[in-house]
Amino acid sequence: MIRALKPEEVALCVEGGKLFFAEGKVPGGFDPDVFIENGERLIEEERGVILGAFEGDRIVGALCGVLCQSFFSTAWLAVENFWYVIPGKRGQGIRLLDAYERWAEGAGADFVSMIHLEALQPEALAKLYVRRGYELVEKNYLKRIKKV
Repeated sequence: MIRALKPEEVALCVEGGKLFFAEGKVPGGFDPDVFIENGERLIEEERGVILGAFEGDRIVGALCGVLCQSFFSTAWLAVENFWYVIPGKRGQGIRLLDAYERWAEGAGADFVSMIHLEALQPEALAKLYVRRGYELVEKNYLKRIKKV
């Protein structure tokens, strides 16, 4: 089952967050307390959504999107913040993406933005995005200037 999380359920994503950071080699580290606080606030303030893929009471994947207005126009963007499905359950990923696109449309977004990490299936995700109608617009580079 795929559904939007309630603020008090954000902590269910901590296990997946740790796996995501380890597998994706994401710089900056993962602080579960900060993650939970930010996720709860995002949902409470209705600025975005965290969708969870559940098997019974266990969450096996999640996708977070933030709704914001473009800095350059009146267009509204649904911007993916994270998307992760635990190994062995990756078939849930497409269902999460489908639900995210439906949420974005219902929330009034004009565009949906998706990213991918270079360490996590970049070729496969690029093909998936293009097949679904996404266009490559930008690449993001990150430089560490301070230890976190």
